[in-house]
Amino acid sequence: MGRRRNGERPWRRAAGVIACVAEDEVRLLLRETWDYLELDQVSRRIWELLSEPKTTTQLVAALRGEYDVTIEQCQADIRALLAVLHEAGAVITG
Repeated sequence: MGRRRNGERPWRRAAGVIACVAEDEVRLLLRETWDYLELDQVSRRIWELLSEPKTTTQLVAALRGEYDVTIEQCQADIRALLAVLHEAGAVITG
């Protein structure tokens, strides 16, 4: 999987991540480290959208249609979450 037309690389879920869903809560268990991350409602939605590889632009477009948020705030929030998920090993690019 390479770069998209606009030069963005898509994000995708990393192998070895187990999603545990209970009511409104989602926890991601990282099998490599046995650490876990708790996802809030919006973070959970981003995780759901990443069931297929998506660029940041695609994630922003999807969430802007679902939530009342400015494009700037949406981009900033998505980038911040992806940075946390990437650092933890839950998502990768490419």
